[in-house]
Amino acid sequence: MANTYTSLYYHIVFSTKFRFPWLTLEVEQRVWSAIADVARAHKMTPVQIGGVEDHVHALVMAPPIVAPFELAKWLKGESSLWIHEEFPGITGLVGRMVMPLSQSANQKWLTSFAISRISATFIQSKHFRKSIWNFCD
Repeated sequence: MANTYTSLYYHIVFSTKFRFPWLTLEVEQRVWSAIADVARAHKMTPVQIGGVEDHVHALVMAPPIVAPFELAKWLKGESSLWIHEEFPGITGLVGRMVMPLSQSANQKWLTSFAISRISATFIQSKHFRKSIWNFCD
């Protein structure tokens, strides 16, 4: 095992409860930072975290000993707890989708994320939602 190389990237998506658009510019950087802190606490490497008003995208690299469902459970659960403490009255994050990504898909995702972050309306478009599955190839 000493010569084994792994590079496991996961794209995890959470939505806000009832897709309520509370991830505004005033709070989003604090939420992204909290999610990154949770990832680091569980030996994940946060590659890119962001989203729009009603959902979060997180690209993380994780060690092979951690199951994908645990990644999502930790990121969603602990960040939701932090959200409840920091922003009373906000419902936190619900649901989750985990997609493992190959190295080439990782590069596609980062490129798309950078473009879509410049224009957040792209993420909300039907084209993006349909094309997100192309990253699983």
